[in-house]
Amino acid sequence: MLLGNQNSLSNYADGLLCFTQFCDDFNVCKPARMLVSEALLCLFVSSHGASHISHGTLTNWITGIEVWHSMNGAPWLSKK
Repeated sequence: MLLGNQNSLSNYADGLLCFTQFCDDFNVCKPARMLVSEALLCLFVSSHGASHISHGTLTNWITGIEVWHSMNGAPWLSKK
């Protein structure tokens, strides 16, 4: 998997932090975070959809969550 440039890597980390905060805010259990479902990803993305976050940034955030799964040997259950 090609990770991209330094800005992309920073966006991946930002996305993972935002995802973790989102899960904390909504009391999502830790197992549901690592084996993230499409439904949870959709809720995460839609919670940021009304803000001024670009499509590219959201895509990088999701890629960061995917990379996090890969680094931890967890399956990636979502389709892009």
